[in-house]
Amino acid sequence: MASSTDHWGKRKQEAAERQSLKGRVHQILSHAQYNPDVLPDLEDYVQEQIVSETYDLNANLCLLRLYQFNPASVNIHAVARILVKGLMALPALDFQLYMSLIPERLHVEEPFATLLNLDALLETARFKEFWTEAARNRDILEVIPGFEAAMQRYAVHVLAMTYLRVPLPVLAEAINMNGPLLDKYIGQQERKGWEQLTTPEGKTVVKFPSSEYNTPSLRKITSDNLPLEQISKLLPVVESTSL
Repeated sequence: MASSTDHWGKRKQEAAERQSLKGRVHQILSHAQYNPDVLPDLEDYVQEQIVSETYDLNANLCLLRLYQFNPASVNIHAVARILVKGLMALPALDFQLYMSLIPERLHVEEPFATLLNLDALLETARFKEFWTEAARNRDILEVIPGFEAAMQRYAVHVLAMTYLRVPLPVLAEAINMNGPLLDKYIGQQERKGWEQLTTPEGKTVVKFPSSEYNTPSLRKITSDNLPLEQISKLLPVVESTSL
């Protein structure tokens, strides 16, 4: 009984500490964004985002700006974790925004060079290469809970924005999943309108819900639309596969 009480008390204390940290960061963003004395709180808040699987773009930008003015205080581990969180926010451009606050001379150093390469692979939909590189850099990525799932969501986003149907092997490669795990994943997406179909040629394809992006007849023609032919250039591997 005492052990259970102690555990509950510890959890309550941790929750109070997290709330206190969040409150201090809110005050920092409102009144003390350029005070170097707040660096420890902002760095602790990066770790809190990892533990709680939350995300705060403004707090992360504030920390990176402070590092710009206080280069001797830069915590490489904190910056790397912010960048990984930026990758997880794709298709938002948070990663590029973060990189713009990091001196260019550091872009060729690790772990920044690796993270830049991973971003380039994702942005050009070279998912097979991305997963290979990610596996080689587990020490950077696996400390961030939810990274793999976030990258899978982004890959699906790109496919579904570009194509109404994709061959099953293309989907498997894009999300780095095969066998029963892939079957389970597709089954979970059926409530979102996914369908697994067999073509007359006997090939298995996955059909995404129709949208104005993957179905030309549904497109609203405005000057702001990105032409479908430009999007399709992202995935030549799919274009070359007969459906």
